[in-house]
Amino acid sequence: MWPMPGGHAEILAGFVRERRERQLNMSFAAVAAAGGPSKPTMVKIEAGKISNPKTTTFDRLDRSLRWASGSAAAAYWQAAEPVRLEDERRGSEPLRLTGGAIEVPLERISGLMEIQADLHAALDGGSEPAVLREVAARLDNEVNLIVGQWISDIMARNRSQGAIHTGLEVVLGESLSAPVASDDPNVEDRLYRRYLAGGRFADGLSADLRQMFERRAEQHRR
Repeated sequence: MWPMPGGHAEILAGFVRERRERQLNMSFAAVAAAGGPSKPTMVKIEAGKISNPKTTTFDRLDRSLRWASGSAAAAYWQAAEPVRLEDERRGSEPLRLTGGAIEVPLERISGLMEIQADLHAALDGGSEPAVLREVAARLDNEVNLIVGQWISDIMARNRSQGAIHTGLEVVLGESLSAPVASDDPNVEDRLYRRYLAGGRFADGLSADLRQMFERRAEQHRR
């Protein structure tokens, strides 16, 4: 039984804005289409001007914003942080590390074979350390491209409700949080992995990138 009037409209407003705009990137129309409140009601909620909302309003917020049942009501009446469905579910799901395969393009194989030949030639010829470091840097880049492709595949297959499995977030958190330079040859793949991770990792991604990455993720799921 919830307390009588005296809820935290401003606190609910903050949670709703954060979830809709930053975490889910949803328009008011998208919220309504997902079974949420109408645009006028959402505007009122996000302005902190709603008082003593109906139970159906809370239910619609939970459904459209992908919160666990009762989250919106708890935010309004108790100032409690809503429980995201991805947080509730992904921690209990098994981590799927097998069952998928990635295709390594011929150019990647050719690149590795070329580096292998150059490495042996440098070693046999007693090359200077600077030469060996240059070959090692090329090897690092080729390996990172292949490993990155594998990581993207694992992330896509362990993605639920717009976020990755908790175990992967723990392992990859530092890498996902690292800045991405615009001249990084792997910039698109690194940004794609941030999109797959969701939440704070996907902050700053444009709507165009999100749409492109959603199509790419859909291909991964097939």
